[in-house]
Amino acid sequence: MMKKIVGISFIFVCITIAWMILAGTLAFRSSSMGSKLATDVGKLWGSAQNQQAPAIDYFTEKKTVEAGFHFTLPQRDAVYDDFKISVDGVESDDFSMDNGAATCTIPMKPGQSRTLKVTYRSQGMKEWWYSFGSSVSRVHDFTLIAHTNFHGVDFPPNSVSPTSKEKAGKGWTLTWHYDNLLSGVQLGIAMPRKLNPGPWVRRVTTSAPVSLFLFFFLLLIISTRLEISLHPMHYFFIGAAYFSFHLLMAYLVDHVSLQMAFVVSSVVSLFLVTSYMRIVSGPKFGIVYVGLAQLVYQVLFSCTYFLKSFTGLAITILCIVTLFIVMQVTARLDWEKIFEGEH
Repeated sequence: MMKKIVGISFIFVCITIAWMILAGTLAFRSSSMGSKLATDVGKLWGSAQNQQAPAIDYFTEKKTVEAGFHFTLPQRDAVYDDFKISVDGVESDDFSMDNGAATCTIPMKPGQSRTLKVTYRSQGMKEWWYSFGSSVSRVHDFTLIAHTNFHGVDFPPNSVSPTSKEKAGKGWTLTWHYDNLLSGVQLGIAMPRKLNPGPWVRRVTTSAPVSLFLFFFLLLIISTRLEISLHPMHYFFIGAAYFSFHLLMAYLVDHVSLQMAFVVSSVVSLFLVTSYMRIVSGPKFGIVYVGLAQLVYQVLFSCTYFLKSFTGLAITILCIVTLFIVMQVTARLDWEKIFEGEH
């Protein structure tokens, strides 16, 4: 038994090294292609935007007040369509653009209040921010209302969540309201993002040794309990078929959707293992025991990575369930007899 364990361990280490090489290749591909695509798409569609709060300065002359209004656009290289500045509901063309900022002068009488409205249409990716500015220490009577046309709303790190959030049609109405706010914070909205296939496959590949260890461990215990003799070479071919799942998915995902690549790779790997073990140990053990174990430890194990915040918990539960099964199956085994049988 000890020689078999050493042989299986050596095979496990070799396959783990192969996974490390594959994960490194995926990391390089994702990094090089991801940065290039992000730059290209950003030029076509627009990048993340950070809207600065408008600035107002004023000076008095006789009985009038001249208020200077400065509105800085989020990004200089973005596209802004139908840009308008309205004063008291009347559109004004009396403004100038300089270095990505619109500036206009508004005459006022002492004690007079006037309403300014700035509108534009733009587009971008990833995140939208509202910043109060580095020179502002405190904000009074502030209200920001944002309407989204998507439900998958999220908030970036180091941002403040809205004070109220209500569903509105296909999206949300988000409101930030503060009477007296320290401005060392920013307000931000993270746009929904599609699952990136490259980093996802790399994460699954990186954790593959954990699933293979559990699979090999359970296979060794069950085969011992059922008195089915499996040579380390059998484990080698099983491990190679196990590795084919990640190898095929890593390159198939460049041509089809992630979900399709996942299904095809799962079917291929399951077929390789079960068809091989059916010949080695018979249909019942090869298809029922081995096939079911592979379905759980490879396919369902990898499925947990679709659940972004539940992966660690799912893997922990799987480890505990595996321990329970092994303890129950081996409770009556005579380990001394099993290990002495090798000699």
